[in-house]
Amino acid sequence: MGLWELIGYLGTGIFGVRFFAQWIASERAGRSVVPKVFWHLSIAGSLLMLAFALHIAGEVGWTKGLPLVLAYAPNALIYVRNLMLIERERLAAPEPAAVGRGPVAAIAPPAPPLVPRHRDPAPAAPEEGRAP
Repeated sequence: MGLWELIGYLGTGIFGVRFFAQWIASERAGRSVVPKVFWHLSIAGSLLMLAFALHIAGEVGWTKGLPLVLAYAPNALIYVRNLMLIERERLAAPEPAAVGRGPVAAIAPPAPPLVPRHRDPAPAAPEEGRAP
């Protein structure tokens, strides 16, 4: 097996593994989700497949190889854009620790109380002969 065949198989394999990553993440969440690793695998697989397609197009001629190149050329840009949108959403969301506690909670842990809290002393035992 030559280097270019290896690149083609590796790209196809990585591109295929992304569906298993998505399936596992969805099963764990109990709903359909697309994890970030899906997009990272998509980028790696599509760039390898684009390199392979460019090589093939160079060998068989651009007239015959162009459809294969066009199938992978825009993909990585779309996958990177999805990662950018995910990051934008993450940055816009409030930190879980800060929800309902004001802006300081995001940067500082809650302060201990100024006065230590003590438990109420145990009630005194009733004196003999007296009703409680």
